[in-house]
Amino acid sequence: MRWRLERTLGYAFTHTLRLTNVHGVPLYDLVFATDHEIGDKIMRSVYRKAAERFPRMRQEARARRRDRKEQEAGSDALFSHEELIQDTPLLAHETYRHTPPVPPYGHVVKGSS
Repeated sequence: MRWRLERTLGYAFTHTLRLTNVHGVPLYDLVFATDHEIGDKIMRSVYRKAAERFPRMRQEARARRRDRKEQEAGSDALFSHEELIQDTPLLAHETYRHTPPVPPYGHVVKGSS
């Protein structure tokens, strides 16, 4: 999609940010396109900050899910999983990295064999 936004519609900059569920399975991609350098700069920053927050949000969602399952099973803990993760460091750090768009599947780039 980004390749077509740039090549067919003529946008100068495109960015994509993949959103995943709590297990890291992709749900959908957010795509942004602009012709202005300021829009490019803003979206790089917005997507970078969002990518940095996703691991913590995923960790909190898993903790809430564990708390809910334990409560349904009648097992009450002194501290909730959500409280316990507050001081837990994240294992993997995600970051947004802009990559150039790739041609769609089956598209032949002129000048290549």
